[in-house]
Amino acid sequence: MKITWFYLSGLLIAALLFNACVKEDFKEPPAEGTDPDVEVNSTIEDIKAFYQPGNYVQITEDLVFSAIVVADDRSGNFFRNLVIQDETGGIQIRFNFTDLHNDYPIGRRLFIRAKDMYINDFNGSLQLGAGVVRDGAGNPTEMDGIPLPLANKFILKGQWNQHLSPTPRKVGELMENDINTLIRLDDVQFRAGDLGETFAINIIDDDGNEIRQTINRELTSCTGDAPIIVRTSGFADFANTTLPSGSGSIAGIYTVFGDTKQLFIREIEDVDMEEDRCDLASTPISSIRAQHTGQTTNVSGAAVIRGIVITDRTAQNIVDQNLILQDESGGIVVRFNGNHNFPLGAELEVDVSGAELSRFQGLLQVSNVDLLSAQQLSAENFPSPQTLTISQLLANFDQYESRLIHIENVSISKPDGGTTFSFSTLLDDGTGNIPLFTRPQATFASVNFPTDPVNITGVATVGGSEQARQVSIRNLDDIDGEITDPETLLFEDFQSETSGEPISISGWTNHAEVGSQLWTVGNHIDNIFGTASAFQSPDAANKMWLITPELEIDAQVKLEFESAQGFHVHDGLKVYISNNYDGGDPTEADWTELGANIAGPDDDRWEFVGSGTIGLGQFPGTAHIAFVYEGSNPQGNTTTYRVDNIKVFK
Repeated sequence: MKITWFYLSGLLIAALLFNACVKEDFKEPPAEGTDPDVEVNSTIEDIKAFYQPGNYVQITEDLVFSAIVVADDRSGNFFRNLVIQDETGGIQIRFNFTDLHNDYPIGRRLFIRAKDMYINDFNGSLQLGAGVVRDGAGNPTEMDGIPLPLANKFILKGQWNQHLSPTPRKVGELMENDINTLIRLDDVQFRAGDLGETFAINIIDDDGNEIRQTINRELTSCTGDAPIIVRTSGFADFANTTLPSGSGSIAGIYTVFGDTKQLFIREIEDVDMEEDRCDLASTPISSIRAQHTGQTTNVSGAAVIRGIVITDRTAQNIVDQNLILQDESGGIVVRFNGNHNFPLGAELEVDVSGAELSRFQGLLQVSNVDLLSAQQLSAENFPSPQTLTISQLLANFDQYESRLIHIENVSISKPDGGTTFSFSTLLDDGTGNIPLFTRPQATFASVNFPTDPVNITGVATVGGSEQARQVSIRNLDDIDGEITDPETLLFEDFQSETSGEPISISGWTNHAEVGSQLWTVGNHIDNIFGTASAFQSPDAANKMWLITPELEIDAQVKLEFESAQGFHVHDGLKVYISNNYDGGDPTEADWTELGANIAGPDDDRWEFVGSGTIGLGQFPGTAHIAFVYEGSNPQGNTTTYRVDNIKVFK
């Protein structure tokens, strides 16, 4: 099971862990054994010069270099790999056999005859091997390790007890040449959210099955340095060791996996973190915002922000991964790497060290923040909003972005005559106007907004393809006025459908008029929707109908939906209504096109846009609504369209 598991884990092929003790002073012991009689004519730096990105390069020159083993497989924290280092840098060597530490322990000098070996990188870490594994088509897939019968051809054993001292480094200063070398980080600690956890997981479940899980834990700095991942295999003999709760030093091999910086310790003795934890002073949110100069960057150094959650996840007017945090200096969107459960009014402390700082559709956010980086300190904190006129808000919008505001004596309207909060309405207080945006997924999206002037509390945000400055309310408590609930006649968000299958909803008609293609169920980032396309269609042309169940229409009934497009090359989606469709062939009925706003070439791919509120009062009686897609693969009319959150209400 051990061999199979590691082959299945791409990350662990590159895992490197090592066997030096931070607690000792790394005094070099006397040499033992002898070196072979071989001439050294190159260095690791010379070997690295053969590397060509994306290629497996065979070394054809008679090159021999000498290096010290700084990582072996004794602790089980890496598999069939050694890491060796000389004065010019470090590199990995792949093997096809185990128990490498018996012949090549940490501290032993090796002499590598590099001729006929191959060099390549594994997600940023250079490695040597004896060959290349290829798939059935002859394409290279991975480096093949040195087999046991060829070990003596490539590797000559020299003196041992040649232990190298780890080089003190700062994470923010680590360079490419530091990869695969032994380093030491000082004044670090594991983040508070991980305390009580273990380095990795190696357990037996109730059924007797062995469960091994490789885990990343994050180190933060007490001195303003950037964070780094400590990665540990479930096969490491210290996998179930509890993370130290204090601060101090840690040694290990520095590697990368793509853009992610990683540290692999060799033995648990590489960790010396027995000092008291350091408390990071909170950074004002305004200081984090000031670090963004117009381009995507990362929060510099160690940074913790503290503030109050001013968004309401339960009302669904903000995506589940996001919240807006406000302190006395300002506010900012925090986007986590998973759905959070922090309620409106929670006081949070969030470690945003090194997090991406960027704008999404114009709104500034710290992105991909680990959920474990956030800690709730208290609940039910409700800061007072800043009372402004719309003209004051617009004149100083950057100052108020992502902050709680209050506007009085506001009229709400929709240019298209709609009556619900869904999508964009318009706020006007006599000094100016600004959109009020509501996600169609919000629990109050289909609620009719008040017709009389009201007072509104909300958050100043930015959004949409035009990066519009706007306001969003958290829930209906933010509206001081009379609110009435609409009657929903039909709502379909496709969430109960199976991704990749033709749409098959009771009462709906999915009909292919031309060609064989039907409307199918699409899925993107856990959002389910209906989709239609002629892209890669086997048919010369396609025309497909998605028709609602029968509806009773009167003067008050309205339609709203969302649409999105991908790779727009033609306008292929239209929406129709019929008063005489009988549920059979739609071509036998009379259809009238509805004036809906449909996603077009100016809209970002995957960005759903609102249809506007479409009044259906001129079609009284029994009616059906149809979403009709037309396209042709040979003619290049292959735009993909998506529809979602179809609502008929009054």
